[in-house]
Amino acid sequence: KAIDTLGYSAIIPNSKRIYLHNQRIGLVSMISDKCSKEYIYWLMRTYNYQRAIANTSTGAVIHHTSPSKIYDYVFKAPPLEIQEKIAGILSAYDDLIENNKKQIKLLEEAAQRLYKEWFVNFNFPGRENVKFIDGLPEGWKVGKLGEIIEYHDTKRKPLSGKQRAKIKGTYRYYGAAGILDYVNSYLFDGTYLLFGEDGTVINSKGNPILQYVTGKFWVNNHAHVLTGKNYSTEFIYMMFSSMIVSDIVTGVAQPKISQGRLNAKSIIIPKLEIAECYQHIIKPAFDKILILEKQIIKLSEARDRLLPKLMSGEISNFQRS
Repeated sequence: KAIDTLGYSAIIPNSKRIYLHNQRIGLVSMISDKCSKEYIYWLMRTYNYQRAIANTSTGAVIHHTSPSKIYDYVFKAPPLEIQEKIAGILSAYDDLIENNKKQIKLLEEAAQRLYKEWFVNFNFPGRENVKFIDGLPEGWKVGKLGEIIEYHDTKRKPLSGKQRAKIKGTYRYYGAAGILDYVNSYLFDGTYLLFGEDGTVINSKGNPILQYVTGKFWVNNHAHVLTGKNYSTEFIYMMFSSMIVSDIVTGVAQPKISQGRLNAKSIIIPKLEIAECYQHIIKPAFDKILILEKQIIKLSEARDRLLPKLMSGEISNFQRS
């Protein structure tokens, strides 16, 4: 149980690692050998389960449920052998999705290394012929973030867990730190950068929580929706990835980064021609990232279409081994 993620489930892999969780997460363990842990995980991702848990929620600001409500959820389970086959089929989609995410991470890391070499260490092409003034290459300047980013926050719209349960679909519903749900409509269509506004806004190093998102999706009001102004969105993404923003976070119980404080943050703005050269070099990598992102969306949609059919028994012609 958690703020804005009521009913969300995750599975702890079998390993020797020690896992910790706070008081907003309920830990479920298996006490019966008639059910597979992996099957229960997928059961908790079905629309019927999500709707049932959403209907038990209480609280005006923070929605929560109780362990007893989870324990009381009634479902029909096939034989253990079939449970394991169902979980295996669905997990295969997640494995492909995870592989794509790993490829995306490698591509982004390569673009980030090049960004640091050019825009942090100033080792960009033609550097030897550029005059430096007050420590900066000629044509570069110290400016404000607001000069190179555009906001699309006015199009955001938050949905409660109960509201989302009524409009389940295939479009991603994003929060400050990731996908929270899937709904049947969208607010944005294109390539954007999501920047955590409140709640989870920075990581342990003080860098902002970022999501590079493409396609059709919905965003709640916990993430700024950004694109570049004159400078590409990809350049803005790489700039933010290496930036410390802990100095502009306000609030203790609920950390927040406002538009005003973000706009006012001082940055080094490079000469536009250098940024455009960088964009030309990293474009193939980000084109590949967009292809992988689209594959992730298609795999997720296929998995989510298959999930209720497998769990309900609509698809049940499994061959016994």
